[in-house]
Amino acid sequence: MNLNRPAIVFCLLFVLLFMSCNESQKNQRVTPIGKKSQNSAAFHLIETADKHYSAYFENKDQEELKKAVVQVEEAIRLEPGVGDHYIQLSHLLLILGQLNNSGEFYQRAYKAQEKGLKIAPEYKRKKNVAPLAYIQALKNLLDISTDEDLKIKIIPHLKEAIKENPNYANSHSVLGNIYMVLGKQELARMTLVKAVSLNPDIVGAQRTLGRIYLKDLKENPENEKAFNNALKAFKAVKRTDPEDSEAKKILAGL
Repeated sequence: MNLNRPAIVFCLLFVLLFMSCNESQKNQRVTPIGKKSQNSAAFHLIETADKHYSAYFENKDQEELKKAVVQVEEAIRLEPGVGDHYIQLSHLLLILGQLNNSGEFYQRAYKAQEKGLKIAPEYKRKKNVAPLAYIQALKNLLDISTDEDLKIKIIPHLKEAIKENPNYANSHSVLGNIYMVLGKQELARMTLVKAVSLNPDIVGAQRTLGRIYLKDLKENPENEKAFNNALKAFKAVKRTDPEDSEAKKILAGL
């Protein structure tokens, strides 16, 4: 079954809108995650970048992220041997790529992450560090036109990302959402359960899980486990986004 253009747009939005550019990213601070800056000017730049990063989550102004990128790039110029700086830069560029569906930002994010992990390989399995294969999968998402493309261009990269870093929740979340788009509900369920076990604040994973549990409940209204799981999932959505209309409506009806 080939996906038509509207379905492709839906798929991209479905997968991209609920990944790392959501409230769960507040836990992934743009501050040194390993080796501390030995250069006071570079350390000040990283602190300033963190302020811009925080400001983005307050006012949703992408310019704050772009200002943070400038600060981290300058820190790299001053301290090119600190892997943390490149990893922080990649994280910022990744969010910008998701917000703008931009291959250019993804490409820059990939290069920064590649450099950072080469300098600091000990971060390859950190929960807040995106695997290179995950960034590659996001780049490829911009170029899909059929469901076969999802199977060939995206899923293998996400599986490789999970192999690279099984602790990075977003890889599991995106893979689970794609399984759902392809109609593989049980694979989606299993993968998304893993995602929320690693990071319960991923809205997209919790939302899709909630919908799966609601289907279970519709098939069997006496299914207490499905009821409790749906309740838990949509409460998690509402906790992360208190104004989410779907979560409000479903919680009011449960």
